[in-house]
Amino acid sequence: MPLDKFFISSLVSSKDRVKDAVLELAGLGFLNIELSGRAVFYEGLEQDLLGLKEKHKINFLIHGYFPPPRKQFIMNISSRNREERENSFRLVKEAVRLTKLLGSGLYTIHSGYNGPVCEKGGRFHESTQLKEGWDRRATKKDFYEAVDLLLKQTADNGIKIGIENLFPLGRAHSFLENGEDIVEFLDRYSNVKNIGLLLDMGHLNVASNIMGFNKFRVVDKLFAKHSKRIFEIHISENNGERDYHRISETRSWQIDVLSRNKRILRDMPMVFEWHDSASKKAYQRFVELKKRLN
Repeated sequence: MPLDKFFISSLVSSKDRVKDAVLELAGLGFLNIELSGRAVFYEGLEQDLLGLKEKHKINFLIHGYFPPPRKQFIMNISSRNREERENSFRLVKEAVRLTKLLGSGLYTIHSGYNGPVCEKGGRFHESTQLKEGWDRRATKKDFYEAVDLLLKQTADNGIKIGIENLFPLGRAHSFLENGEDIVEFLDRYSNVKNIGLLLDMGHLNVASNIMGFNKFRVVDKLFAKHSKRIFEIHISENNGERDYHRISETRSWQIDVLSRNKRILRDMPMVFEWHDSASKKAYQRFVELKKRLN
């Protein structure tokens, strides 16, 4: 992992071609970039990334739905739809290969939902196809089966896999929504060094508001007892009702909590997962927040 642990998400750019997005961000000063979903497929994308990395000295991470497939689909590793699940794991295989090629040692991915979801503009939405209520036991079983398959697929390749906490999406649920589930997941794989947590602070904010738990207690427990199992942190602003991915406020609760724990988190990659807001102002805020969190 590079010495500078602070990254910006490629989703901060509204450009569809990853080369154009990376050039825009590099031009603003962002040289640590996490490549994420919404990019379009085109021939030569991989060569472009290698060229950009060399020319501009960019450090890349890969998250979720990347590299973009030829044919679009909903990525959901916990899906009960066989085709959707198989497509998801094919993409994971490509993502892990590209992660190694780009010189990174970490790939992160959503924990997935228990039923049909749809995606628009880089965000998940509840699908109208989801009719039944939440079967928590089945959701847990599907999730752990997916993690076990991830382990089998990534065995002996030296890549760490960070699983991201989510939040209820209407009637759709993920297993990793609250503190108890996150701790259970980390305890279950406590002896597996390459599986850990991507802690998304924005997702935790939405989940705590919807489900009524104390987000500060969850974060305090994770940092106190499981900090070595947190592989990455996502930071973005929202109102607790929807995952808006807005630019972080300087006095955000997320920044305050991370600043108080910066000694514990000193080597942990932190990604500002802001959407559609690439600008000099965004870069200035990025620099300001880096200083607070260093």
